[in-house]
Amino acid sequence: MSRRVRLDQTDSLHHVMTRTVERRPLFEDDTDRVAFLDAFSGVCSLTGTRILAWALMGTHIHLLARCADYPLSGFMQQILSRYARYFNRRHDRTGHLFEDRFRSILVNDESYLLSVIRYIHLNPVASGMVDSVEALGKYPWTGHRAIVTGVAINGQDIDGVLALFGGSRSEALSSYLDMMGSDSPAWEYAGEGFILGRKGIVSSRLSDLISMDSPRRTGLLGDVESSAAVARSVIGSGSIAVRNRAEHEKVEAILSETLSRFDLNPGSLTGSSRNGAITEARAFAAKRLVTEAGLSFSETGRLLGMTRQGVNYLLNCKSKIVR
Repeated sequence: MSRRVRLDQTDSLHHVMTRTVERRPLFEDDTDRVAFLDAFSGVCSLTGTRILAWALMGTHIHLLARCADYPLSGFMQQILSRYARYFNRRHDRTGHLFEDRFRSILVNDESYLLSVIRYIHLNPVASGMVDSVEALGKYPWTGHRAIVTGVAINGQDIDGVLALFGGSRSEALSSYLDMMGSDSPAWEYAGEGFILGRKGIVSSRLSDLISMDSPRRTGLLGDVESSAAVARSVIGSGSIAVRNRAEHEKVEAILSETLSRFDLNPGSLTGSSRNGAITEARAFAAKRLVTEAGLSFSETGRLLGMTRQGVNYLLNCKSKIVR
């Protein structure tokens, strides 16, 4: 299956998440954490990328990055490769340190920025690494302490965060701390979540959007209108599909049931094999995707790794299979 295209638009905002292979520890001690921040600061200086929020966790990191003219993929590649070389050299190891595909969500509506900042900076509290928001102010491994003290690492945009609140610096900081200490849930940020598909956007649970278990998905955070506008610019079409979550879940249920019924691996349906059992499974899935989920032949073909004509052949010439 081909990878999704990154949304590396000029002056774009991305919530970026990346984790280690096999979820091994990313940092052995504070010396490693300092080394990561050194790599991070150096690449920010080279690329002009600004960081509004960040958190170093046990096996993964969170960043809220505002990309200038330098693409997000290049920015992350430089940070991760620098740190991986350092880590392998210091700890006498070889091989990959990070999973090969980092997770990113385009924040295409800046009205949701505050909730993303809050989500990222509260990660150590939510995971139990830090006891409280008050203790977080003394914790050195998120961007929160820098905002509180006014002393930031190179590349962190403290002023950009406080400017979102307006007023003087002291007033903005007071408002920021009120937001961080509010009783609203920290587990998910506010807004609508969408997944960018090949023909449009699909409404998605925010927990699924944030999850790093589906790195091939291209996530969008914003309202329907702004997310649809992004989809049009990427797909290059004035007409796009906007599917709701129920329709999306129906499609996923059909594909999951097909794999289970025919005892296939996830990649089997989209592979090039013409094995009889796989052809039968594709025909079974195609019929249900068209008749029950309401997908077009082209949409069904994209899900099954086939052309529109191939789907038509399955449904019309293999009628015995799909009855």
